[in-house]
Amino acid sequence: MEREISENPYKQADLDICIWRYMSFLKLVSLLELKALWFSRLGVLEDQFEGTLPKATKAKMIKNSKKWFETFPEPELQKQLLEMTDRNVEDGCCTTMVNCWYLGENESSYMWENYGGDKYGIVIRSTVGRLRRSLWGDPNVLRIGKVEYVDLETHDMSTYDGGQAGKRALLKRQKFKYENELRVITLNDVTMDCMNPDGSEMSDQQKKGPGRFDPSRHGLYVKVQSDRLIEAVFVAPSSPAWFLDLVKRILARYDLKVPVHYSHLDMKSM
Repeated sequence: MEREISENPYKQADLDICIWRYMSFLKLVSLLELKALWFSRLGVLEDQFEGTLPKATKAKMIKNSKKWFETFPEPELQKQLLEMTDRNVEDGCCTTMVNCWYLGENESSYMWENYGGDKYGIVIRSTVGRLRRSLWGDPNVLRIGKVEYVDLETHDMSTYDGGQAGKRALLKRQKFKYENELRVITLNDVTMDCMNPDGSEMSDQQKKGPGRFDPSRHGLYVKVQSDRLIEAVFVAPSSPAWFLDLVKRILARYDLKVPVHYSHLDMKSM
């Protein structure tokens, strides 16, 4: 039976849960060279329904906005009240950043096929605890949660949760349930723990000025201690022997003493 993970997974039982990050070889090199994990802005993810509200929750929030009509009888203010829910969702897609992992005790053929790339694909194995301890970010800003796969037509949540971008970022449509996703959520806000998309250090102006928040930014790198993060590395089962050796050499170059194996999946399933 699959173990559940709590909303704030800091208990020991949660910290030991196994997680996987599927990526290309180039992304592994980027992680090692930059010592950072890429967080994508919610609004640029492939699924257009990322960060949206369930239909029933949206209706409740709009209904609550209408209760203020008597207090604000001006048509323009009432129009703004009605648009407030949609603006909340739009703002959340600009202000929320996520880094995604597969949650499970074993590898996933679905994830290999969809995110592992070709025969030169890589998967990192870690745990929730390792992930949490490896990130430099402020624990009061970084949040870890398990994605819930729902029917947006019938699912409902409280209006309070519906107004929280971080809560909405943990909802996805049921068609993605095979991803069994764990997400680290942070803000689109430059801190001393961030790096630019090109891997350069943030300038003082970015850290202190109006550049701290950029709604058009596709994402941010958040610094990570790769030796704490990576427990083991696996290459695709169809990878040639020289590629396995190359991955071992690259890890050794960055002083990472972690095991490197072929995927445990049957090659016929790929």
